[in-house]
Formats: sequence, C-alpha cells, structure tokens
Amino acid sequence: MRRCRPRGLRAILIAAMVLVVAILTAACFGGDDDAGGSVDLADRWIRVGEDARASVETYDAELPPRLVRLLNPGMTDDTDPADLISLPVHPEGVLVGSILIRRPDGINLIWLIYDVPKADYAVAGELDSQLDQTPWQVIGGQANDSIGVVRFQSTVSGDIDGTAVVQALPPEGTFEVVVIRDGSEQTFALEQGAPAPLLEAELDERSDGVVIVRLDPGAALDAGLQPTDRIVSIAGTPVSTLADIARVTRALGEGAAAASTVTYILEIRPPFAAPDVTFALPPGRELPSSFPAPFLQLPGTVLLDFQWQQQPAGSIYQLSMVTADSNADVTSALRDAIDGAGWSVTEDRAFGFATIIQFEDAAGATQVQATIDAFEGDESLTAVFVTLQSTRQDNTN
Repeated sequence: MRRCRPRGLRAILIAAMVLVVAILTAACFGGDDDAGGSVDLADRWIRVGEDARASVETYDAELPPRLVRLLNPGMTDDTDPADLISLPVHPEGVLVGSILIRRPDGINLIWLIYDVPKADYAVAGELDSQLDQTPWQVIGGQANDSIGVVRFQSTVSGDIDGTAVVQALPPEGTFEVVVIRDGSEQTFALEQGAPAPLLEAELDERSDGVVIVRLDPGAALDAGLQPTDRIVSIAGTPVSTLADIARVTRALGEGAAAASTVTYILEIRPPFAAPDVTFALPPGRELPSSFPAPFLQLPGTVLLDFQWQQQPAGSIYQLSMVTADSNADVTSALRDAIDGAGWSVTEDRAFGFATIIQFEDAAGATQVQATIDAFEGDESLTAVFVTLQSTRQDNTN
C-alpha cells in the first residue's frame, strides 16, 4: 500500500520568483464586464511594496500611451516612424493588459501581458528567435516544468533590459471525476484552477484502486467528493493507480485546450540621473503596541519606520525617528527619559558627529542602543535610530 500526500508544484528558479507576480496579475485583467474592478485590483496588487512616490498605471487591453517615447527617448515629432524601436511580441498574442510603474529614481518598469492560444512549451521555444532580432538580442534564459524565462536587451540603448516570462494557463471550465460510492458510480465536476490540477486530497493506493482518505479545502471538497470514495476515472480516462492520476491530471491543460500567458517586463533606466527627491516629513507611524519602551519616542519626534520580530527567546525592534530639535537637545532629552523610566545607561559615547547611547531596564532583560545623528534625507533634522532587544522572561517559580 502506498500513500500520497498532494505536493505543491516544484519551486521555480529563484531568479524568476519575483516575476511570478506578473503572471498572477494577468488574472486580474479583462474577461468580464467589470473591467474597471479588475484593473483596480491589479493596481492595488502592484502597489504592494512600492514607494509611496511611485506612480502605477494599469491598462485593460491597452498598451501604456508612453511606451513609444520610453523606448525611443530621443524621438521628436519629426522622427520617421520606421526608425522607432518597438518590442517584437508573439504574433499570436492577444493583449490582456499592461502596467507602467515609474519609480522615484526615474526607472520605468513596464509589464505587457499577452495570452497565446497554444502550449507554453511551444511558446517558450519561439520566444528566443522572436526576441533575438535587431534592435534586440537574447542574453539568457531559464526554464522548468512550470515556467519559461527569456532575458533580452536593447542593442541600441544600454538603458533598456527585458524579460519575457511564459507560463501555462488552465482551460476554462471543469473536469469530471467519477468515483464509486456505496457500490455505485457518481460523477462530479471539479473547477480546473491550474493547468495540471491537484485533487487537493490525501489518496491511498489499494489493491482495488485509489481511495480518498481525507480532503483539504479545495475543488474536490467543493464539488462534493468524500472520504472513502474510490476514484475510477478522470476526464473520461480510467485510473486505478496514483501514477494514473498524476499522468491524467498533468495532461488536462495540454492538447487542444492548451493556452499560455506571456508577460514582457521591460526595465527602462533614465538616460540621465534622476533629480534628488526633496524630503517631505510624513505624518508618522504609531509604535507597535508591544513595544516595551514607549518613552523612547520623545515629544516632537516623528516615527518614520519600524520593524520588529517575535522570536522564542524574545523580541527585536528597530526604529527610525526624526525631529526638528538639535542633536544636543535630543541627546539630553533621551538621557532624561532613560533616567525617568528607571533604566540604566551602560555606555554613552560620541562617534564622529553622532552620539551612541546604550542602556537597559532594571532587570537587564531589555537592551537598547540609540544613535542620534543628522538625518541623511534632510540635514536640518535630527535622526534617532533605535535597536531594542528584549529577552523573554520565565515567570515560573
């Protein structure tokens, strides 16, 4: 008897991990009557992790209007159209949508998303030759059973690099699973959410076939399959072993139903250095409620950022604050706050123009280092950088 636990698809190559977001975002575009909502969803998704000053524009079934000028930074109204650079996309591709991100450093990141009505393996094989044409050249690539990646660059400008990512799409609709339950056959329609879908169940291969032992939340459970059901066919093909099931489900996205999505990702750097962005003081963040030394946020300081992590042995916090007060005033106020909280300074020293103060609580369970220095983003402000480490206390007697 062999048991099989469903496993996720093998991790894609690390260098392509970030590109998967582009593939996932393709599902947010078009295909229904609520195009505005789909584009809004893509917009929100892409903004995750971007700087607050980054501009994000999403287009449903359209190219970014600025694409031609971005690819041809020296063009004028008199430039001959025949001399303009364009990107050779797959000739069978249907434009799903596009995204343009302009970051504060002047870099433009452009995603062009196309659907192609053929298998991803075939499309991946074609991208090399399609993108290796003047004024573009292919410089690398990688692939596995789930994704294909082609890297290319402009032969005209050293400021333009590109990546094309191809991945299979699941066919629309459902596939049938036939089981034996209580001595009779029953048929269930499962939504196909992946090109090679998993049944999302624990399966047991026995002498009389494959039996469902347990169901995870997923398509099989939603369709009505139950533990003790014995699977006898999938998509019209008889199955009696785990290998049969793996082979049949792997083939569900192939053949006439095969389709893929291609995402072209262009990074266009500015031909000149972007001007420095003048710092503007934000409203400020709130300290985490678990922070054990709130007195460290002195009056008049603005908390710019923080990060913290809970660990078995305790917690670690890192904070950055700024204030219009002088270095000397901040240092004096911090010493007073430490003393007023009943904490003890263990080291107090100058380091260049900065002051570094190390201190701890009365129990010695929480150690802090605070650095007071000029703020790099605006030297008229004083920055306070805090690293706090708190050791978990054992309260048992």
